[in-house]
Order: sequence, then structure tokens, then C-alpha cells
Amino acid sequence: MVGIKTLSLALLASTAAAVEFTVQTFQYAGTGCAGYHQSIPAGATFSDSEPFLTLGFSSLDAALGNGASVVDQRTACNLIVQLSYPKGYKYRVASTRTTGNVDIDTGVTAVTRSYYYFAGLSSDAGSTYSIAGPKHATFNVKNSYASLWSPCGENPSLVFNTQVRLTGSGAGKANIATWGDISLEWAKC
Repeated sequence: MVGIKTLSLALLASTAAAVEFTVQTFQYAGTGCAGYHQSIPAGATFSDSEPFLTLGFSSLDAALGNGASVVDQRTACNLIVQLSYPKGYKYRVASTRTTGNVDIDTGVTAVTRSYYYFAGLSSDAGSTYSIAGPKHATFNVKNSYASLWSPCGENPSLVFNTQVRLTGSGAGKANIATWGDISLEWAKC
């Protein structure tokens, strides 16, 4: 599934001086993207202490055992965001947040992974969270990332991948209910 959203949002993030940026395009693709919803109000303005994007999912689910296929054990969603911002600045993703649910047996591990990269570049920065069974719970994880800055003088798309998978022997289900609360850090080039 591939979708394209065009957003005209004035968003604000601050460092020593405020940096205004706009989300020009927002695209998504992947097995877990169906039924997503976003919480970006048109014309919203944010500071660097306020996240600029949160997505809710109804199909970012993984299942193991009880008739689930190998394909059901992992699902992912890629989000591609094109930002417009003033020349002379670079940015990095400081953090995101993942929430979801697990219901897994002994011997099963649920793993959520979130990473980002800039299109055309070979490096990425990621965060992984694992939950060992037996467990029936909700989770709320702040993902912190290593410093991976956008290149100065270029404006490649920002690509996120968020995924959930189950491994081991036994049965269980896990899902990511929401992902986002993206916080950016800005710096002068």
C-alpha cells in the first residue's frame, strides 16, 4: 500500500534561534500502514519541545503460533517526509515514541524497532525495544537516537521505518498502536 499526503503546515522548532519548517510531502508504504491515521492539525505551529507528528495504526500487528504464518510474525511501515527549511541549518531526530500492546507466551519475544535515515545516504540511526514473555501488557517507549544529522546544503527526504516482530516458540500477539511524537534538534551548518 502506498499513499501520498501533501501537507501545508507551518511548524516551529527552536535552538538558539527558532527554525521554521514546513512538511511538504508525507508518504507511507508497508504491510503495517493500512488504516493509519495522523494527528497533524492544519496550520499547526510547534516548538522543539512539542512533537510534530503522531500516527495511529490499526494494522501494525504481529502474530506467532495458533495458525499464524511466517509472514504474520513481522510487519512494518515506512514513512517518507520531505521538509522545507531555511538554508544554513541541519537537523536530526532526537526522539520518537512508540506505544502498543503485547500478549505473549513464555519463550516468545516481541521486538519493536524504529529507525530513520536520509534518502540517498548509507547511515541510519535506530532504537530497539524487546519484551520477553510471558507478558500481557501495554508499553510506552521513548526512542532515543544517535546523532545522525541531515547533510548541510542538501535536503534529502527523511525516511522512518517502524516495525514489530515476534520470535521464539510459543504463541502471541503484539502491535504498535501509535508511533511518532517526533522531536527534531536543529543546528547551524
